[in-house]
Amino acid sequence: NNTSVGTESLRFVTTSGNSALGYRALRFANTGDQNTAVGAQSLDSVTTGSRNTAIGYQALFSTTSTSDRNTAVGYQALYTNTVGVNNTALGYFALQLNTTGSYNTATGVNSVQANTTGAYNAAFGYEALYSNTVGLDNTAVGYQAGWSVGTVDTQITNAFFGRISGYSSTGSRNTYIGDGAGYWMTTGNLNTVSQTIKGQNISSTLAITGSSNRVTTNITQSNSTSNIAITGDANNVNSTMNATGGTGSTLGITVLGSSNTILTTQGGTTDSTVKLQVTGTSNNVTVHSGN
Repeated sequence: NNTSVGTESLRFVTTSGNSALGYRALRFANTGDQNTAVGAQSLDSVTTGSRNTAIGYQALFSTTSTSDRNTAVGYQALYTNTVGVNNTALGYFALQLNTTGSYNTATGVNSVQANTTGAYNAAFGYEALYSNTVGLDNTAVGYQAGWSVGTVDTQITNAFFGRISGYSSTGSRNTYIGDGAGYWMTTGNLNTVSQTIKGQNISSTLAITGSSNRVTTNITQSNSTSNIAITGDANNVNSTMNATGGTGSTLGITVLGSSNTILTTQGGTTDSTVKLQVTGTSNNVTVHSGN
């Protein structure tokens, strides 16, 4: 009950339930069953692996034995995968260099391309988690989100949501939400950054050094600038600017120390400027401006 279309496709098969369409597709399949290969040299090297699906030129090309339940769609998707299992790669070069890593999901061109042994990672978007090689439990959604993370096995359990969010991050257990959130954040751990920007001609800069920081900023004003710089540990900053109908609002917060809690709300008034600079420890600052 095998289906074979293409020169040398399913050449050595002895089992049933396999489908091959293309030059040398499933060429070396021997005792593996329920595999599907569509495209030249897709699943070319598989011998005993089962329940794999490869669609595209050289998709799952290197998969050999004991590699089961992988899905690769795209040019050389999961190309070097050998014994990794339960991986899903959708896109050109998605999970291309994966060898033994398992339970990874990559959707997008070059997503998780460099992964070799990393597992339980999920990436959605062009070059999301691109550099991840051995990192675990990382999630990136958006164009080049989490691009740098995962090069050592301690860079784990990060979550990046938004275009280039966490782009430079090499820490662990960080959460960045928003366009460019935590872009320059590199080695910090246990940070949470949530950023929402709506309007036109808005620039926002976040620079965080330390760990256990939580930053939430929400700007819905055109021509606004938000600059937040934190140095220390266990800081919690919640800044909201919503001055509808006007332009030119500026919000800047600088914190140096630890255990600081700052809440700033700017709303109802346009062309306003709020600047805070806190130096020390165990400070609690609350500022409301506008309506």
